[in-house]
Amino acid sequence: MNCEIHPFKQCSIYTKNKLVCPLCLIPVDQQQQIIENSSKPITNKSIIDIDLIEQLANSLLIEPQIQPSQEILNQLEGYVMDQLKQFVDEAYLIIEQATNKLQGMIFQQIYNVRMKIESQTQTEDIKQLSESLNLLRSKDPSKCIDSLNKLHHTLITSKQQREEFLNTDKLNQFSQQMKFLISEFKKKYILLLGEISFEDVDDQVKKVFEGRQQNRKNSKFKDFTSYTNKSFNKSALPENNRLSVEQIKSIEQQVSVNAQNQISSAIISGSILIAGTISGNIEIFDVEQLESLSNIQAHKDAIRLMSKNNNETHICTYSQDKNVKVWKKSFLEDEAQFTITQEQEFSHQLAQVLCMVIADNVNHQKLGKVNMLITGGADHSVRMWNYLNGQYLFSYSGHSSDVYGIAFNPKNQYIASGSQDKTVRLWDAASFRIQKQVHRFIGHTDSIMQVVQVHEDNWILSCSLDKTFKIWDVRSKELYKSFNSQYQFYTMLFFQQGQVVLQGLDLKVRIYDYRIGTILHEIGNNKRKIDALAISSERYIVIAEGNTLNSFY
Repeated sequence: MNCEIHPFKQCSIYTKNKLVCPLCLIPVDQQQQIIENSSKPITNKSIIDIDLIEQLANSLLIEPQIQPSQEILNQLEGYVMDQLKQFVDEAYLIIEQATNKLQGMIFQQIYNVRMKIESQTQTEDIKQLSESLNLLRSKDPSKCIDSLNKLHHTLITSKQQREEFLNTDKLNQFSQQMKFLISEFKKKYILLLGEISFEDVDDQVKKVFEGRQQNRKNSKFKDFTSYTNKSFNKSALPENNRLSVEQIKSIEQQVSVNAQNQISSAIISGSILIAGTISGNIEIFDVEQLESLSNIQAHKDAIRLMSKNNNETHICTYSQDKNVKVWKKSFLEDEAQFTITQEQEFSHQLAQVLCMVIADNVNHQKLGKVNMLITGGADHSVRMWNYLNGQYLFSYSGHSSDVYGIAFNPKNQYIASGSQDKTVRLWDAASFRIQKQVHRFIGHTDSIMQVVQVHEDNWILSCSLDKTFKIWDVRSKELYKSFNSQYQFYTMLFFQQGQVVLQGLDLKVRIYDYRIGTILHEIGNNKRKIDALAISSERYIVIAEGNTLNSFY
């Protein structure tokens, strides 16, 4: 039968109540081209090469779009929700840090005023002094001249101080001005947040889904997600992110590389290893393959200590040049990798720092929430700083020798320090009670080299050259457990709940279960002194010997 549209024979397709030939399947603008390119002239009585036409038709037909998998869209929705939640958390953190800084500045001024008021001579004290002088004058007036002069000076000073600080009108004036300042601060930054426009973002989103543009930033973002979502051997971690004993025993060396300089300290933050060197540089590595990412000139001398805050946004470094530097972790889109940028620097010229730890959001009674850097030093003291603005806060003294270990117990707001004097002492981080320790733990018979806050809220662990490590209960102020060993311990780091990593003077690194005092695994075959030891949340262990970095997992 002939086609109802084209007068050709061999029609074989019946659609929409019409008989059509294969040519009908081809778009109209392509039909004449096919007729003209046919190897034989086509007339009304020609027999069309059906196979050829069908082949051409199939090649020209637009394939129907495959409906995207619901699973892919579900994953996209989940990713968007996670990323935006992370954005909210990070934005909140920035705002919280800014407000904490402002609060700290204001509370510091209020605190200074309070101290000056409290230091003023009280009226009752002056009255008693006056009575004593009158009694003395009745006996021997010649002996009270100096005391009378002192009383006169005290009365004048007290009057000036009362006029300057105790004037209610002035204090009310200060209060009103500060309330106005806070109100203006809130208005200014609320307006800034309200002015954020999402029109450009909305346009970019539409372009992505409409396929109108291959956005350059999208490719960077893809690189970023692929970089940050590296496996990190996560398949080895169970759902609760905890290694089993069998998995711990299977930890072995995976990667070994040489750094540009000798490593003197190291810390792992997320997917990067940050290593301090004896030259004062910071080298940054991909923690999985120990691939060098960048090299930063940081200090003028060897970097001996590093510490990171809980959410790993900031890192503090201490060098033999006696300077502390605060670094913020950030991501470079152009290079699709993490780096650190300096935010703060302050000098610690009082004494050599031997240990340090960061304690965020310490609830101080007068200063409010403070982000502290806590240091222990060769001057036997424990010192506290606000690491976000470099402000020196306070110091505790009580140890009779060098402080080698420092830790912070967030639940009880205690600082724990371990010293060469064989004691562990607790200090109050929330009130700065002058020169008064909360408690002193006695039990070690040799220098305490490290103290660590573990997962249990009320436990502090200490290790010593006396071949023991002990668990102290900061709530009951008692020794909870003590474990003997054949090794002298030099360094201790928290590994996961129930386990710590201990480095001995025999150059071995061992994983201990601190609840039962048992060695679970010994890693490495170190030939020389370990210069740095770092552990990640993904259970990577990196050991530095000289300029050699060895990764275990």
